[in-house]
Amino acid sequence: MEPMLDCDNQYKAIVSNRSKKLWDVMDINQIFNLVGEDDGNDLLKYFIDHSHDWKYPSEFHPTECLGYSEGRESFSPLDGSYVDRMKRVSSRIIAYLQKHIYLTGAFDRELITGFIISTYFMEMFSYAPRLLIRGPTNSGKSTLLDILGELCYRGNTSGDTTEAAIFRMIHFGHVTPLLDEFQDYSHDAQNGIKKILKNGNTRGRAVQRVEKIGNKASETKTYDIFAPVAFINQVGGKSIAEEVINRSMTITMFARPDFIIPMMADSIELEEIRNELYTIRAMWISDRNLVGFDAIHKTSIMELQDPNGIDCDSKKHLFSNRCRDILGTMYTVGKMSGMENRIITAFDEIQTIGMEDEKDSGLSLVFMSIIKAMEDFMDDNPVFTNPLQALQQIDTHDIANVYRDMMLAEGEISLNMNIATRTVTNMVKGLGFNLIRCKKDNHSQLSPRGLDLCFQTNLMKYGTEDAIKRYSKKDGLVDTVRAKVGNEQLNYLTTAKG
Repeated sequence: MEPMLDCDNQYKAIVSNRSKKLWDVMDINQIFNLVGEDDGNDLLKYFIDHSHDWKYPSEFHPTECLGYSEGRESFSPLDGSYVDRMKRVSSRIIAYLQKHIYLTGAFDRELITGFIISTYFMEMFSYAPRLLIRGPTNSGKSTLLDILGELCYRGNTSGDTTEAAIFRMIHFGHVTPLLDEFQDYSHDAQNGIKKILKNGNTRGRAVQRVEKIGNKASETKTYDIFAPVAFINQVGGKSIAEEVINRSMTITMFARPDFIIPMMADSIELEEIRNELYTIRAMWISDRNLVGFDAIHKTSIMELQDPNGIDCDSKKHLFSNRCRDILGTMYTVGKMSGMENRIITAFDEIQTIGMEDEKDSGLSLVFMSIIKAMEDFMDDNPVFTNPLQALQQIDTHDIANVYRDMMLAEGEISLNMNIATRTVTNMVKGLGFNLIRCKKDNHSQLSPRGLDLCFQTNLMKYGTEDAIKRYSKKDGLVDTVRAKVGNEQLNYLTTAKG
C-alpha cells in the first residue's frame, strides 16, 4: 500500500495486488474492512506519522498519462506503451529543470532525471545511485534538492540528521534520503553517514545494532541500508571521501546572476509529475510483465556485459566494473525513458574524468616511480633486457628515492623533507603488488607472483601514454623483450632466467 493524501486532505492508499495483477485506490473505511481494525489503525498511524517525511501523491490516474509538454492524454493500461509514457514524464522533468535551475553539464538534466525515475523502481536494481551536488553559495543547490524532495520516491530532505535516523528511515520507510549541506554535519554524523553512502549502494548490505528496550534483554537488530541518496557538499566544505565520490554522479553548479529563474516553485507541475511517477510505479508493482521494465533491465545488463562494449552514436563504449554497476541502473532507466544514448555518453565522460583524477593521485606517482626505478636499473645493468626481470631486482627503497625526486620536482615537498620507505611500501601494496623480503639488505622487493598481471593492470590505469606504448603488449612484458632482443635471444633469456 502506498499512502496517498487527496485534494481534500483525506488519507487514502494506492493498493497494488500482485496475485490478481490489479490496482485500486482505497479510502480509510475500505482499508479497515480489508485488513481489520487493529491493522487498519496501525496503517492509519503510519500514514499520519510519515506525512511530513515525504510528499504523498494526491491522485492515481492509470487511464491518463502526461502530455509531452502539458496536460494529460488518455492511456490504455493493457495496450499502451509504458516506455512512451515514461518518455513523456521524463520530458516534463527535464523541462522543469531547465526552467528552474541553472545547470552547466551537457547531460546534467538527464542524470538528475534518471536519478529521480530510478528511485521508483529500486526493487528491480542491484545498485542504488548516489547524486553528489556541489557548488558555491547561491548556485541553486538547495533548490535542486527541494525539487528532488518533490519528485523522488519518498524523498526525505534533511539538513541535520544522524546515521541511526537515516538507516531506520531507509529500513522502515523505504525513503530516498536527501541530505542538505553535508559539510555542516557533525564529525560523528559524517563518519556514520559516509558508511551508508559507501555501502548502501549495493543490494543486500545492512548494518547491525545491539538494542535494549526497557527491561528486556539486549538483542541484535539488522537494518537494510540499500537506497538511492542525493547529498549536497558545498565547495570549500569538508572533503568527501574518495570512495564515496567514486560511487557518485556529480553535479557541479555555479552562481550566474544573469540567469533569471522563477521566484516560486511550480507546485502544480511538480504535483502532476509526482502523481504520474507514483501511478506508473503502482501499475508496475501490480503487473511487472505487462509494464515490461524488467525485460528492459535484463537486456540492458546483457548489453553492458558485452566484452566488445556497448553501441552508442556509431561507436563502442567500454566501462570499468565500478562504472558498469551503477550504469546497470541508469542505463536501464535511460532505455525506459528514451534517454539511453545521453546516459551512455554522460557516463563515458564521468569515467574519463575519473581516470584522469586517478592519474593525478598519489598511487599514480608511486606507479610511475616503479617504472622509473626499473628503467634506471636497466640503464645501469644492460644485461637485464627483460623489464619483468628488472622489476624483481628493484626494492621499495629504490622506489621511495625516485618517488621523493618526483615529489620534489613537482614542488609537493621541500628539499629538506624525506619520504619514509615504509610509506611508499604501503602504497606499493595498495597497487596490488606482492612483496618479498630481501635477506641481504632487509628491503622489500616485488614478488614474481602475479607481477606481470598487476603491472599491466596498473599500467592501463595510471601509466602515461608513452609508458603504455612501451610496455603494454597483448602478451604482457614478454613482447617488450621480443621487440628489443629478437626471438632467439628471448628463448635463451626466458630459459636461463625463468
